[in-house]
Amino acid sequence: MQKSPQLKIDTTAAIVLTFVLAIACSTEELAERSTHRPAEPENSRNISSGPVYVEALGLKEDNSKAFLQIKGHLPTPCHRLSPPVRHQHSDTLSITLSSWQRSDVMCAQVLEPFVFYLELNDEELDLATVITCNGITITP
Repeated sequence: MQKSPQLKIDTTAAIVLTFVLAIACSTEELAERSTHRPAEPENSRNISSGPVYVEALGLKEDNSKAFLQIKGHLPTPCHRLSPPVRHQHSDTLSITLSSWQRSDVMCAQVLEPFVFYLELNDEELDLATVITCNGITITP
């Protein structure tokens, strides 16, 4: 039994469409894949700060940009990442992450996993032979 020309065209079109969609999805910038994005604390007296538990660091590249992938946990699901604090000292780039939450909100006391992609600039990459984040170290 021979396949009809229309069936061959439909199959080819489906394969091409699948390939195009796969490429489109993979070009999403890494920063957009972060599960949590840093935010300044709200203007409120009811804000308390907290730690960020970093478990792993990795260097990633996307669209000619370098990113530090930071994986870890926040103390609770109510905590938010504060903007990272960066310090360049000699050949070491130190990044400090902290968190904040509204202290007047009840929250489950369970760890909240996160992945955050921090874009690194060329100067940081050129100078740094060591990158640390909350006690975890990586060598680029």
